Amino acid sequence: AAVALSFSPLRSYAQEAAPLAFDEAAKLLLGGNPQALAAERAIDSARSRSLYYRAGLLPQFSAGADYSRVGGDVSFTNESYSYGFSAVQPLFSPAIPALARSALASYNKAVADRDLVKSGLLFELKTVFADLIKARETLKVSEETLKRRDENVEIIRIKYEAGRENKGSVLQARAQSLQAAAEARAMRRSQSAARRQMEAALGMASS
Repeated sequence: AAVALSFSPLRSYAQEAAPLAFDEAAKLLLGGNPQALAAERAIDSARSRSLYYRAGLLPQFSAGADYSRVGGDVSFTNESYSYGFSAVQPLFSPAIPALARSALASYNKAVADRDLVKSGLLFELKTVFADLIKARETLKVSEETLKRRDENVEIIRIKYEAGRENKGSVLQARAQSLQAAAEARAMRRSQSAARRQMEAALGMASS
């Protein structure tokens, strides 16, 4: 199953908005990043030039037809038909093959440049995506730990009031709960930072 992440403000996991999968994030990135868009435009331009010069290497064909009729009376009418077909091959244009090769080389370079830009952007996206996954999972563990610590405080408090626990146990449970709460807050900050990095990579406004 694909790993998915949510970019909604942190409340609780049950309230998160529809998650954004990595493939969707990659599409957003490549569809809106200025470098990626410029690289695609460069490919389109180079492709057009290559096709233009390659067309100059091919024979140019033309065809025509003509019909004529002389005389007005049916018995003296003279009708004629003519058809023509011609082809021109630029045999003595050494500049055209050179231009075609140059245009093809430019096209191949544009494709290589686009692939380099794309791989760099996706590598960065994978890095921040992995950081956000880690931050989210760590926060989930921290919140579960905090929940258990709070429940433990309540259990020990009830036992203490019933005379089945000493005050030291109550203080220790509360200290553990406070520590878990501090760790959960730190993990929330870590997730917020990871989310901002993801939003920056996608060119989104940070919420």
